[in-house]
Amino acid sequence: MAQLQFTVTITINPALAEGLTAGTADFTEGEEGSVILTPITGGTPPYSAEVDAASPNALPAGLAVSIDAANNLILSGTPSVAGGPEPVLLDITDANGASVAKVAAKV
Repeated sequence: MAQLQFTVTITINPALAEGLTAGTADFTEGEEGSVILTPITGGTPPYSAEVDAASPNALPAGLAVSIDAANNLILSGTPSVAGGPEPVLLDITDANGASVAKVAAKV
């Protein structure tokens, strides 16, 4: 089983704030995992997260991003292939469709 590692850096919309600015976690190919990337604040909850259309890469197969009930940005799933880290740009939007944050991650 190969391990996947990610490093997260956050580009903050100046009017809003997030908590963590970097983190690491290991995912093992074929094994389910989950990690909180950063809390999201600002804008109007609920939030949504997706890979930005301008992202240079997609998330690895089997991994997804979401927002939990406590407004944390979560990376979770069961990676089906080894690889990475590759840069991925995530877009966080609020209930009004406003961009709250752009999260640059290497996954």
